[in-house]
Amino acid sequence: MSDERLRLAFLSIGRHIHTERWLTWFARRGHDVHLMTVQPGPIPGVTVHDITPPPGPKPLRYALGLITVKRILARLRPNLLHAHFLTGYGYWGVWSGYRPFLVTVWGDDVYVTPHQTVIKNRLARKALREADYVTGDSEDIIEACRRLGARADRTEVVQWGVDFARFHPGLPTDAVREQLGVSAAAPIVLSTRSFTQPYYNIDLIVDTAFRVRERFPDVHYVFAGNEGDDAAFRARSKGADWMNWLSRIHHHEITVWIEAAMVFLYVP
Repeated sequence: MSDERLRLAFLSIGRHIHTERWLTWFARRGHDVHLMTVQPGPIPGVTVHDITPPPGPKPLRYALGLITVKRILARLRPNLLHAHFLTGYGYWGVWSGYRPFLVTVWGDDVYVTPHQTVIKNRLARKALREADYVTGDSEDIIEACRRLGARADRTEVVQWGVDFARFHPGLPTDAVREQLGVSAAAPIVLSTRSFTQPYYNIDLIVDTAFRVRERFPDVHYVFAGNEGDDAAFRARSKGADWMNWLSRIHHHEITVWIEAAMVFLYVP
């Protein structure tokens, strides 16, 4: 990257760790970073624009949101418009007409949503076909984008790395085990996913946990959801005291929970 100061505009979920990490990387390097979102929240060094449309039918809300996006872009004139998540934000990005336009896809926005209705399929195809560049975090997800019309020569896998300064063996886990009330030798299975989306199959993990417990009678499970209500899954646990239910584990605390766990498990 050159030393030139860029003005970058993003369309993405505001209260999301991926968004925060991606945008602050540029902000810390002195670039002028702007986020347009319907989930606004403070991000260090980033100017956040609330584009939440007023209540009403979804097509009208999308149209009003698009007007707001186009107005902000006309004022900012960024060097690049980058939409994270094809659904919603990618639609606004492509229909804004602003170029250059980059899309980063994340999962169900490619695997699930475009196959729900004809309209959603056409919107996804338009965004992927007309984007100047498309990125995703696996070969599989990029191939799914290409099947929906993304150009092969303008797609790329961009994978997340691991910060070994934070994630490494030897972190103290006594506090975690004390909170759970488990011994230093008891194996822990950690599962951290949204409680709202059925495709994370938390019910499957809960149901099979009983079979695992039969073979490993001292195992403990920890479920931590970053959103949604865990009541239905708690009910499936039948009051098992070796299943622990937590709310969101903050990003700066997740390292010790992973260190404490023998297995990190989710089944999307």
